[in-house]
Amino acid sequence: MTLQYPGERTFKALVRRNDHDARVIALLRLGPQRVYAGLLWVQRDRNYNRGWIGHAFRELYGTWPRPRDKGAPMRPSSEFEEWLASRKPKRKPR
Repeated sequence: MTLQYPGERTFKALVRRNDHDARVIALLRLGPQRVYAGLLWVQRDRNYNRGWIGHAFRELYGTWPRPRDKGAPMRPSSEFEEWLASRKPKRKPR
């Protein structure tokens, strides 16, 4: 059993949330075309359904991708990879 200070869990949750927000801001700076191209790369690499791209894009921008946002697949940046890792649901131990 480990000891925790009062409010330590809340503080850690706030730090994780702040890190996630910083990753999202970095992605928004890349622009919708590069984000869509990275999503398309990941979708093809991991064999996800085509609809995954739209939902992930909407999670970031709040809208569905427009035709002008679409382009050729492009290897995602490191910020993009960090965001993907941060949005995966964590499995709870049984």
